[in-house]
Amino acid sequence: QTSTIDGRPTVDNYDGFVRFIYEVAVRKKQFPLAWFETDGDKCLFRQNALQLHDIERIVDRKLNVLLSSVYDSAKARFDADARECDRQCQFLLQGNDVMMDEQGTFWMLEVNQTPTLFKTMEPSIFGLMQDVLKETIDVVMEIRELKLQRFKVDQYTPLKTQKLWRRASLDYGDRNAL
Repeated sequence: QTSTIDGRPTVDNYDGFVRFIYEVAVRKKQFPLAWFETDGDKCLFRQNALQLHDIERIVDRKLNVLLSSVYDSAKARFDADARECDRQCQFLLQGNDVMMDEQGTFWMLEVNQTPTLFKTMEPSIFGLMQDVLKETIDVVMEIRELKLQRFKVDQYTPLKTQKLWRRASLDYGDRNAL
Protein backbone atom coordinates (compact mmCIF):
# COMPACT_ATOMS: atom_id res chain seq x y z
CA GLN A 1 0.00 0.00 0.00
CA THR A 2 1.29 3.43 -0.86
CA SER A 3 0.20 6.92 0.00
CA THR A 4 1.52 10.39 -0.62
CA ILE A 5 3.08 13.03 1.55
CA ASP A 6 3.32 16.44 -0.03
CA GLY A 7 2.49 14.79 -3.36
CA ARG A 8 5.37 12.27 -3.16
CA PRO A 9 4.61 8.53 -3.12
CA THR A 10 5.67 6.66 0.01
CA VAL A 11 5.46 3.05 1.15
CA ASP A 12 3.55 2.86 4.41
CA ASN A 13 5.22 -0.10 6.08
CA TYR A 14 8.36 -2.18 5.99
CA ASP A 15 6.64 -5.29 4.64
CA GLY A 16 5.17 -3.21 1.82
CA PHE A 17 8.60 -1.75 1.15
CA VAL A 18 10.16 -5.23 0.92
CA ARG A 19 7.38 -6.37 -1.45
CA PHE A 20 8.03 -3.27 -3.58
CA ILE A 21 11.76 -4.07 -3.72
CA TYR A 22 10.97 -7.68 -4.59
CA GLU A 23 8.79 -6.51 -7.48
CA VAL A 24 11.44 -4.10 -8.79
CA ALA A 25 14.54 -6.24 -8.16
CA VAL A 26 13.26 -9.73 -8.93
CA ARG A 27 10.27 -9.48 -11.21
CA LYS A 28 11.24 -6.39 -13.21
CA LYS A 29 15.00 -7.08 -12.90
CA GLN A 30 15.62 -3.35 -12.63
CA PHE A 31 18.71 -3.58 -10.38
CA PRO A 32 22.15 -4.58 -11.64
CA LEU A 33 23.50 -7.99 -10.63
CA ALA A 34 26.02 -6.30 -8.31
CA TRP A 35 23.08 -5.13 -6.12
CA PHE A 36 22.78 -8.66 -4.77
CA GLU A 37 26.36 -8.50 -3.36
CA THR A 38 26.91 -12.13 -2.27
CA ASP A 39 27.64 -14.98 -4.68
CA GLY A 40 24.75 -16.96 -3.21
CA ASP A 41 22.25 -14.16 -3.82
CA LYS A 42 23.58 -13.60 -7.33
CA CYS A 43 23.19 -17.32 -8.05
CA LEU A 44 19.60 -17.28 -6.76
CA PHE A 45 18.89 -14.21 -8.90
CA ARG A 46 20.27 -15.86 -12.05
CA GLN A 47 18.14 -18.97 -11.33
CA ASN A 48 15.02 -16.87 -10.69
CA ALA A 49 14.89 -18.48 -7.25
CA LEU A 50 14.94 -15.41 -4.99
CA GLN A 51 12.06 -15.38 -2.52
CA LEU A 52 10.54 -12.51 -0.59
CA HIS A 53 12.46 -13.49 2.57
CA ASP A 54 15.73 -13.32 0.58
CA ILE A 55 14.96 -9.77 -0.48
CA GLU A 56 14.06 -8.86 3.11
CA ARG A 57 17.44 -10.22 4.27
CA ILE A 58 19.28 -8.26 1.55
CA VAL A 59 17.40 -5.03 2.30
CA ASP A 60 17.98 -5.52 6.05
CA ARG A 61 21.70 -5.94 5.42
CA LYS A 62 21.91 -2.87 3.18
CA LEU A 63 19.95 -0.67 5.59
CA ASN A 64 21.98 -2.02 8.53
CA VAL A 65 25.21 -0.95 6.83
CA LEU A 66 23.82 2.50 6.07
CA LEU A 67 22.30 3.06 9.52
CA SER A 68 25.33 1.61 11.32
CA SER A 69 27.51 4.28 9.75
CA VAL A 70 25.13 6.91 11.12
CA TYR A 71 25.11 5.32 14.58
CA ASP A 72 28.89 4.89 14.56
CA SER A 73 29.35 8.58 13.86
CA ALA A 74 27.34 9.50 16.99
CA LYS A 75 28.39 6.56 19.16
CA ALA A 76 31.20 8.25 21.10
CA ARG A 77 29.01 11.12 22.30
CA PHE A 78 26.06 8.85 23.07
CA ASP A 79 28.27 6.43 25.04
CA ALA A 80 29.91 9.29 26.95
CA ASP A 81 26.46 10.57 27.95
CA ALA A 82 25.47 7.08 29.08
CA ARG A 83 28.54 6.77 31.30
CA GLU A 84 28.39 10.33 32.68
CA CYS A 85 24.70 10.07 33.55
CA ASP A 86 24.80 6.37 34.59
CA ARG A 87 22.20 5.44 31.97
CA GLN A 88 23.58 2.22 30.51
CA CYS A 89 20.30 1.24 28.87
CA GLN A 90 19.33 4.61 27.49
CA PHE A 91 17.88 4.74 24.03
CA LEU A 92 17.48 7.27 21.29
CA LEU A 93 14.36 7.56 19.18
CA GLN A 94 15.28 9.13 15.89
CA GLY A 95 13.89 9.35 12.42
CA ASN A 96 16.00 8.33 9.44
CA ASP A 97 14.95 9.55 6.03
CA VAL A 98 16.30 7.13 3.45
CA MET A 99 15.82 7.25 -0.29
CA MET A 100 16.46 4.54 -2.84
CA ASP A 101 17.45 5.39 -6.40
CA GLU A 102 16.53 3.46 -9.55
CA GLN A 103 19.59 1.20 -9.25
CA GLY A 104 18.62 0.18 -5.69
CA THR A 105 21.24 2.28 -3.91
CA PHE A 106 20.09 3.54 -0.52
CA TRP A 107 20.92 7.14 0.36
CA MET A 108 20.67 8.74 3.78
CA LEU A 109 18.88 12.04 3.38
CA GLU A 110 18.75 13.16 6.99
CA VAL A 111 18.65 12.00 10.57
CA ASN A 112 16.15 13.65 12.87
CA GLN A 113 17.11 13.50 16.54
CA THR A 114 13.64 14.65 17.49
CA PRO A 115 11.41 13.40 14.70
CA THR A 116 8.05 15.03 14.26
CA LEU A 117 6.10 11.84 14.73
CA PHE A 118 2.65 13.13 13.97
CA LYS A 119 3.40 15.72 11.28
CA THR A 120 1.13 13.96 8.81
CA MET A 121 -2.41 12.83 9.40
CA GLU A 122 -2.10 10.11 6.75
CA PRO A 123 -3.85 7.22 8.57
CA SER A 124 -1.29 4.50 7.78
CA ILE A 125 1.70 6.65 8.74
CA PHE A 126 -0.11 7.97 11.80
CA GLY A 127 -0.75 4.34 12.78
CA LEU A 128 2.91 3.45 12.26
CA MET A 129 3.99 6.32 14.52
CA GLN A 130 1.55 5.14 17.18
CA ASP A 131 3.08 1.65 16.91
CA VAL A 132 6.61 3.07 17.23
CA LEU A 133 5.72 5.07 20.34
CA LYS A 134 3.85 2.15 21.91
CA GLU A 135 6.76 -0.19 21.30
CA THR A 136 9.23 2.35 22.68
CA ILE A 137 7.26 2.53 25.90
CA ASP A 138 6.86 -1.27 26.02
CA VAL A 139 10.62 -1.77 25.59
CA VAL A 140 11.45 0.82 28.26
CA MET A 141 8.96 -0.75 30.68
CA GLU A 142 10.29 -4.26 30.00
CA ILE A 143 13.84 -3.07 30.74
CA ARG A 144 12.57 -1.38 33.91
CA GLU A 145 10.85 -4.58 35.06
CA LEU A 146 13.95 -6.67 34.38
CA LYS A 147 16.07 -4.23 36.39
CA LEU A 148 13.56 -4.27 39.26
CA GLN A 149 13.90 -8.07 39.27
CA ARG A 150 17.67 -7.51 39.56
CA PHE A 151 18.49 -8.88 36.13
CA LYS A 152 21.58 -7.43 34.53
CA VAL A 153 20.32 -5.52 31.49
CA ASP A 154 22.52 -4.31 28.67
CA GLN A 155 22.29 -3.84 24.92
CA TYR A 156 22.49 -7.62 24.40
CA THR A 157 19.60 -8.56 26.70
CA PRO A 158 16.86 -10.31 24.70
CA LEU A 159 13.56 -8.44 24.89
CA LYS A 160 10.09 -9.88 24.27
CA THR A 161 8.50 -6.55 23.33
CA GLN A 162 10.93 -5.68 20.52
CA LYS A 163 9.23 -5.73 17.09
CA LEU A 164 9.93 -2.63 14.96
CA TRP A 165 12.68 -1.32 17.19
CA ARG A 166 16.22 -2.01 15.95
CA ARG A 167 19.23 -2.07 18.25
CA ALA A 168 22.28 0.01 17.59
CA SER A 169 25.56 -1.51 18.64
CA LEU A 170 27.01 0.70 21.34
CA ASP A 171 30.20 0.46 23.36
CA TYR A 172 29.82 1.22 27.05
CA GLY A 173 33.24 -0.05 27.93
CA ASP A 174 33.34 -3.31 29.85
CA ARG A 175 30.08 -5.12 29.10
CA ASN A 176 30.32 -7.14 32.32
CA ALA A 177 30.49 -3.97 34.42
CA LEU A 178 26.94 -2.96 33.52
